[in-house]
Amino acid sequence: MPDLATWGIGAAFAIGWTPCIGPILGAILALSSTHANAEAGMLYLAAYSLGLALPFLGSALFIEHFRQRVRWFSRWSRLLRAFSGLVLVVMGLMVLTGHMTLFASWMLSTFPVLGRFG
Repeated sequence: MPDLATWGIGAAFAIGWTPCIGPILGAILALSSTHANAEAGMLYLAAYSLGLALPFLGSALFIEHFRQRVRWFSRWSRLLRAFSGLVLVVMGLMVLTGHMTLFASWMLSTFPVLGRFG
């Protein structure tokens, strides 16, 4: 039986993914409902489910390999979490003050190849 932390992580993950999954699943259900046959809808939902399940199955199969590879990473965990928090605060302040737009413009003028992404 999973412990409370596992349930909490699972619940947080589910809540976090709801805005991502909901619109896509809604679009697939809407598309499925417009077709005259149920087979098309089943095919859409099967493809969606497979696409959603494969990354989770892959991560479940290789989690132990991943843990062994990044065991050395744990000693830097506290420092990296503090640094990541600082970066989030700085970026939040930049967005709040409007400096993020200036930074993005500077990045695009300095590194024009970034304009090809997204």
